[in-house]
Formats: sequence, structure tokens, C-alpha cells
Amino acid sequence: MALLSSRYNHLLLKLLLLLLCLAVMYGLLYPGVYGRGYYDDYHNLSPLNSVHDFRTALVFIFSGEAGPIGRPLSLASFIIHAGGWVENIGEILHLNLLIHMLNVILVFIFSNLIGSRLGFYGKRKYYFSIAVSVIWGLSPINFPAIFIPIQRMAVLSGFFVFLGLIVYIYLLTRFESSKKGIFVSLSALMVFSLLATLSKESGALLIPLALLIDYFWFKDSKCSYHATDKGVRYSVRFMRRSVLWVLVLFIYVYMAYLGGNWFEVAGIRGYSPLDRLTTQSVILFEYVFYTFIPDVFYYHPFHDGYDVVLYNDFKFIVSLFSWLALFCGAYVVRKKVPIIMFSIVFYFLAHSSESTFLMLELYFEHRNYIASLGIVILFVWFVFLINNLSKLSLVFLPVYILIIAFSSNQLAILWSDHETSAQIWFDLNPASARAANNYAIVLQENGASVGSLIGIFDEASFRCESCIITRMESLSLSCYVNEGEDRGRIKVRLEEVVDKIPSALPSSALLKLPMNLLDSYSAGECSAIGLDDVEKLMSALMKNEELMKVSGYASSVHHMLYRFSKLNGDLFAAEKHIMKAFEISKKFPIYSEIMNYYYKSGNDTKVAEMISLMENSRPFNPAKRIAWDIQFNQINGLYENGE
Repeated sequence: MALLSSRYNHLLLKLLLLLLCLAVMYGLLYPGVYGRGYYDDYHNLSPLNSVHDFRTALVFIFSGEAGPIGRPLSLASFIIHAGGWVENIGEILHLNLLIHMLNVILVFIFSNLIGSRLGFYGKRKYYFSIAVSVIWGLSPINFPAIFIPIQRMAVLSGFFVFLGLIVYIYLLTRFESSKKGIFVSLSALMVFSLLATLSKESGALLIPLALLIDYFWFKDSKCSYHATDKGVRYSVRFMRRSVLWVLVLFIYVYMAYLGGNWFEVAGIRGYSPLDRLTTQSVILFEYVFYTFIPDVFYYHPFHDGYDVVLYNDFKFIVSLFSWLALFCGAYVVRKKVPIIMFSIVFYFLAHSSESTFLMLELYFEHRNYIASLGIVILFVWFVFLINNLSKLSLVFLPVYILIIAFSSNQLAILWSDHETSAQIWFDLNPASARAANNYAIVLQENGASVGSLIGIFDEASFRCESCIITRMESLSLSCYVNEGEDRGRIKVRLEEVVDKIPSALPSSALLKLPMNLLDSYSAGECSAIGLDDVEKLMSALMKNEELMKVSGYASSVHHMLYRFSKLNGDLFAAEKHIMKAFEISKKFPIYSEIMNYYYKSGNDTKVAEMISLMENSRPFNPAKRIAWDIQFNQINGLYENGE
């Protein structure tokens, strides 16, 4: 009885220490919930204000554009915040933080399992798990994933990945030698992989990570707890791994297909898949460095000015040979010290979708949310290894955790101070148009004059000669200048923008200025810029060949030309452009305008023709099809009811 009581007290103390760590971590990170929204947040979450019933909730959930499948599970998690955007950003960020805390618990459990595989027992395994989960949970590299509202997608996907790995390890140890276990373990893995992928496409990497776990966990017969027949055990293992290998090959072959021509420079990005791959080899080292060496001013949402690193750049050569040396060293000692190879491969696998050749933006810290766990495990294992040689590590680890904790808390405080953080990020990122835009928005919210905002963008344009977006923002604000503003300077801005648009990299921001000017001109709010100036901008957009190759952008350009032609009284040109926009991209706003145009003109034949054309564009993706059907029926219902 006394022995049982002692064990119970021991477990209770362990639980209390874990809860204390979670409570302190929560308190340190909590100031971050007073942060704000950034560029992608508004695009993805603004439709929340249109959600007011079950039907509109379905439209929001299944019409996402953040990835190929729309990430409906992540969007569904935002439904509880419907109707309050942007005032309820604090609630959104708080829920992000709570999900992160759940992930810390999952990381603790996962680390405990890994600790068993490493031969840690009792207190040693417990402290190993505590150290991994605390360092990972407080690491500033994960901060943007938690406190950028839309990056709940990364945090939620991470939840299903971590939970899926834990369940998979449990099922492997429970049914390792059973043929039935193949079905049970792989079925569970597919369920969690689906949930993770519906949260964010990179969640599909749960399968490669599970294959890594399979090899690491069952490297030899010592890890088989329930096997009695060695031949059966190995045949079951072979079948299970064969299925996993097929799934992994499918994932990476599909990714290679999406990557396109490795040597062709993509107009939308300005670099090729090969250029991106060489750049990522350098960035992956930077991620590792900033995972462990905190710099409060480094972690932010504005890395859009990151430069491409080419194959002949010295930084790439150094990073390539460094990675090769690490892999070779890890391979040589893989039998004696498997954790080194496991951690490095874990890190690379978790980065293999967003940090390789797929034509995404170059740099985002939130891509480390899952990947950083691999190198944190290696770091803590190394400290424990040193502890066998010197007791100094017992002092080092708590001191290091205190440094990480202090840095994370200061980072949370910085992000909660909107104006200070915006100014710092603007000053430190001269090539980031987004940082300049964020700073201007914050100043505007605090009552700054239009002249001050124009000054911000003019300064950004001066610091970055190639930045066209900041020049466009200055020109857009010229609509609201005082009568005393220098009109000559406005014309200079216009000429600079018109001159740079044809060679600018395609982006939605490139279309923002003409759209804003059309809105302002239609409302009679823009006295500084005339309709002829808008026409110059439209012509410049049409000359941007790379922009017009992207269907969504080309459709938007023709849609703007339709509006411009209507303002100019040229209805023939207006009809031509709206039909061209629809031909390129059959989006509902364009479809609705065309239906309205033909319905009001009494052209029933054209109305029927448009309905038929739109029906043929029904998406293949079953998730997106739900929202598509609702919007299609809604628009058609308006005209059938004579509205």
C-alpha cells in the first residue's frame, strides 16, 4: 500500500510539473493575443462577415482559396468567429494559442515515446520530454504560426500530424506482428492524414513522417513487443512499409508534377524551381539558427523582400556541402546513434512540400511548426548526452530555457504593440512592400494624415528602386490629398508606375491600384487623377505579358476594363471585356454581372446560354463543389424570382 501511495505521489508531482510548465508558457505567450491581422488574413477571413446561417457557413468553409483543396477544416474552425471580423482578432489569436498548448501536450507525449526508443527511462525520460516540449512550445520560430490569424491552418494541421504520429506508434507497438494490424494502423494513419491535409495541404506529409517513424521505431527485433514469429513479423512489416512507400511516392511524384519545368523562370515569381531549391538550402540553415538563437526583431510576417540565392552563389555552395556533410555523418553513425539521422530526416521531410521546388514564396517561419520538432529533439538529446560527461549541462538547459522564455515573452509584447512593431519591421525590411503597407495602415488607424502615409510609401520607394507596389500605394493615396498637394509630384508618381507595370512581377497587389482608382472615380472621390490616367494604367497592365498569362489576373484586368468602358460610355467594349473575363475565369462575381446585364436587357437566350456555360465549369473538387452549388443556385434564384 505504501509503495502504491509513493508511486501515486510521484505521478502526481510529474503531472503538476507539466501543468505548471503549460501555465507559465501560456502566460508568457498570452500578450500575443493582442496582435493584429496582416495581408493574407484579410483576403481569407473577410468573408466571415457574410456568414449568418448554415448555408452561408458552408459557402465560407468550402470556397477557400488558400490552397488547392481550400483547407475547409481550418476554415470551419473560424465559423465560431463569424460576424465579428476584424474586431474579434483577439478571440481568433486566443484560440490559436489554445490549440498550440494542446500541441505542446502532444509533443510531450511524442517525445516521451521517442525517449523510450532512445533508452531513456524514469525521470530521465520525463525530463527529456519536458525539455523538448517546453523548448519547442516557446521557440520564437513558431510564433508567427500562432499569432498570425490565418496560420491557424498550420497549427491545426500540426495538431492532427502530432496526434496521428502518436496513434500510429501506439498501433504499431500493439499490432506489430498482426496482419490485421496493417489495416488498423494504416486506416488510422489515413484518417489523420486526411484531417491534417484538409487543414493544410502540407499535412499530407504525415505519411512520409510515419514511414520514417516505422523505420526508426522498428529498426530491429528489440522494438517488437508482441511478436512471437520472427518471419511473420518481418512479412507484416514488409507489407506495411510497401503500402507506405507507394503513398509516399505518389505524394512526391504529384509534387514534382506541380513544380513544372525546373529550369523555367516563372513569371509570377521571377525565379525558377531550381532557383527556389538553391535558395531553400540556405534558408533551411537560417531556420535552424533562429530556432535556437533568438532575435526578437527577426520573427515577423514580412519576408517578401528575401533575395534569391543562385547555384553559383557562395552561400549556396557552403550550405550544400554542409548539408551533405551532416547527412553523410548521420548515415555513418546511424546504427549506433540513429537519433541524428532521424532528426535531420524529420526536419527535411516536414519541409519537403513548402521549402523545396514548389513555386511558393521563399520564406515564412510558420513552415517550421512541425519541422522544428525534429531538430529540438536532437538538441535536447545532445544536451543529455553531454550530461553523461559533465554535470554542467544540468545548469545549461534551465538557463537556456529561461532565455527562450524571456525572448518569447518580449516577442509577444512587441507583437501586441502595433505601432512599435510596425515601425521596427518597416525599418528593418526596406525591400518589403508589405511591411510599408502594414506601417501605413497602423498609422492611419492612429489618425495619421494622408500626407504622412504618402511619405511612408515614398520613403519605401526610395529605399527600394524595384518596388512598384509602394509607388502604387502612394499614387492611390493621391486621390485624397489636400488641395495644396503638389500636382506635379502626383504626375511623376503616375509616370513611374505606368513605366514599371509592364515589367513588374504579377501579383494581386498590382491590380489593387487600378481597382481603387476606379472605385474612387466612380464615387467622385478622386480629383487628383482623371479617367485618362486610369486608362494609362489599364494599358500598362495589358502590356505585362506575365500578368496576362495568369488566368485569375487576366480575368481581373478584363473585368476592370469592363468597368472602365462602362464609365466611359462604351457599352460594346464593356460587353466584350466582361465576356472575355468570364471566358478566362468563370468566377461568380463576373457571372452575376453578366446575368444582370442580359436579364435587364431582356435577352433570355443569352441568360440560358450563360447558365449552361456556368454549369459546365462546376469544380471537380467535391469540397469546393458544395459552396459552388450554393452560390450558383443563389444567383440563378434571384433572376428566376425576378429580383
